[in-house]
Amino acid sequence: MEFFGSPPGGVLSILFGIAVLVATSRAFRLYFEMRRLRRRGFVAEALVVGVDIERDTDSVACTPWVSFVTGAGERRVVKACSSVGRELAVGSLVTVVYRPGDPSHAAVPDRRDLLLVAATSPLAVGLGLVLIGTGLMGLGDAVGLPVPELSFLDPPDDLDAPPILTVLPASY
Repeated sequence: MEFFGSPPGGVLSILFGIAVLVATSRAFRLYFEMRRLRRRGFVAEALVVGVDIERDTDSVACTPWVSFVTGAGERRVVKACSSVGRELAVGSLVTVVYRPGDPSHAAVPDRRDLLLVAATSPLAVGLGLVLIGTGLMGLGDAVGLPVPELSFLDPPDDLDAPPILTVLPASY
């Protein structure tokens, strides 16, 4: 008995597909928020006053705490709304982009992260949909629902279809 043809395999496939879609939607939301900030946000020079570092086996995600002065002259110290793909040293100067009406929502733009999200998100959406579809087909097969077999090469038996390839004589 195949794992994906069983109810636990189908449910697991559906759950993985949903998890992939949820993670991708978060990445899309971050991507569009950063694009919106780049277009409509205010830009300021900021001083990195702290860094939250998350290390993975082969990557580093740094979420900086930055201090900057808004266009209205207010000094703000905020945690950036997104992480950057490079380590930032405390005391270094960075450019921040913040919402015009909400300076507490600031980000340190990082083009590499945005490019990565834009390049991989369509693939992740496709993977999530394939997993969900595979899970639904597995569940349907496990409970006895008919799963149609698709054949694009053979014509239906009840039609008098002309031959696909006609052999012509050599003198033609």
